[in-house]
Order: sequence, then structure tokens, then C-alpha cells
Amino acid sequence: MAKTSHRIKYGMTKRQVEKQLVPIIFLGHRVRVHKKVLKHFEAVDRRVRAYEENLGLKKYVPKQVGTFAYRNMRGKSRLSEHALGVAMDLDWSKNPMQHRRYQPTIPSYVTNIFKSSGFEWGGDWRSIYDPMHYQIGDGRIRPFKLPKKERKVSEEEKVNAYHKKYKVMNVTGKQYASGIKDPELKKMITKIVDDMRVWTYRTAEVDHQKMQALKE
Repeated sequence: MAKTSHRIKYGMTKRQVEKQLVPIIFLGHRVRVHKKVLKHFEAVDRRVRAYEENLGLKKYVPKQVGTFAYRNMRGKSRLSEHALGVAMDLDWSKNPMQHRRYQPTIPSYVTNIFKSSGFEWGGDWRSIYDPMHYQIGDGRIRPFKLPKKERKVSEEEKVNAYHKKYKVMNVTGKQYASGIKDPELKKMITKIVDDMRVWTYRTAEVDHQKMQALKE
């Protein structure tokens, strides 16, 4: 329901609201929101993408995104928060409003980020369960701790770590050939040693995977 205070703040008529709508690209979709809550939607979009990048997650791109729609609440004569451009629905086909609770398809981190960015979630309501719906709440953008970005370990680092741990060939090709003066021979020996180190590591990895499979 569009609160009286919200109508005063965001617009008393459709015309007043429409004059204050601004476009934004949100999770891959172009939508319009009220300019007074633009920073809140931008915070959600920015935090969601940062969260996914840090954990190496596939980007969540909802198939359905709805914001401004000058209409009443479903089955009621009162204006919806959508009429003010301060609410958003995501993937409503798979996350419909119901009286019973169920597991929504919207990732939980998206909901948590919305809530930390000043929104309230329809999935927290007691009277009805509306997991697709997010609307501006207290408007406070709180700190949101992002998970640390996972650094990709190169195969060279894995090879070096393996040989250092098991002391199999704990000398690199460059170190092994350091005393050779002939540049061509030095290059060849370096490559041979490094190739052997990689082959030994990969063989050990395959054996390890086979042993794990047998245990399972």
C-alpha cells in the first residue's frame, strides 16, 4: 500500500510521479524508478554484481522486472507502491504472491542486498507472502560486507606448491639449468624439467581424483 507519507514525498498524482521518473539499467534490464530512490536501486545493482564477481558466481539476470505502474494494490482500492516508482517485482511468474510460504527462485543474496539497501521485502510480511516484491522501506543504505574476492590460482602455482609439499621435483627448470652456459641447451633443459614437473603434478592429480571416486 502506498503510504500517505510516501505519496506526499514522491507525488500525489500520476503526473507528478511520472515527471520524477528516471531510467536505470538494473540487473541487465532498463526500467524507470523515482529519482529520489535512484541511489538505492543503484546500490543494489552495484552490490549484487560485486558479490557475484567476488565469488565467481554466474550473473543473476531476472527474466521479468517490473517497477513503475500506476495501479492499485491487487484486489484493493488503494494505490500500490509501484504507482510511485519506489517498488520492484522480480520474476513474478515463478515467485507469485501466496498465503503459504515456499522457496523463491530469486537468489537469497539478492534479497539480503535489497534489505541492506533500504528496502523491505514482501517475503517478510505476515499477512501475505510476496517474495517477488521489494519496496522502499526506511531508506537507510547500510554497510554490506562483500565476501573476499577469490584469487584464481595458476597451474604454475599449483605445480610449485605440489613439488614443494611432497618434495618430488622441488627444483624448477630455470634453477636446474642455471649452471649451463650454452643458451640453446639451457633453454632445452629448462623446458624438459618444467614439462616433467607439470606431467608429474597432473598424474598425481588424476590418481588423487580416482582415489576420491573409489572412496565415494
